[in-house]
Amino acid sequence: MRTEAQGLGDWGEREVALKVPCQICHRKKLTPLEDSFPSLDLICKGCGSYLAQVKTVTVAASKVNVRPSLIRGAGWNPLQTQMAIGSMRDLYVVGAIKGEAGHELAWIDRVPGPALLANAHIYEKRIAKIHGGKRLHPMFNIRLGDLPAACLITVFGEPPEA
Repeated sequence: MRTEAQGLGDWGEREVALKVPCQICHRKKLTPLEDSFPSLDLICKGCGSYLAQVKTVTVAASKVNVRPSLIRGAGWNPLQTQMAIGSMRDLYVVGAIKGEAGHELAWIDRVPGPALLANAHIYEKRIAKIHGGKRLHPMFNIRLGDLPAACLITVFGEPPEA
């Protein structure tokens, strides 16, 4: 059974797939990948070449122009591998306003993969307890607030406040 956080992530992936074209072939053919792809959430079914990661965060309806300064990421080891080989993929950050009937899309921002690689200092390692606290697992946070503003591209909704 999916957790609430996983359900929110699935929703964010679907929103990006519906509203954002592929950065290579420019067609709206982005499709969510299965859960077995660490740090990758979308692939373009049109060209097969574009891969991206999606992180979805809940935002207050009164603060839709404010972006979070910190986002919780996933596995540290896949991230380290991607950095080591210089293959960072684009990151989409989705803002979701929680409502009584589900979520409403506030905005979608894109951070190009090369910008992530050039600003690797925004990633910080953390240790998470998983499987009911029985196991410790290396994970990462993304300090989005430390990213230069020019690296954050709003592709849907209003851009962040300056």
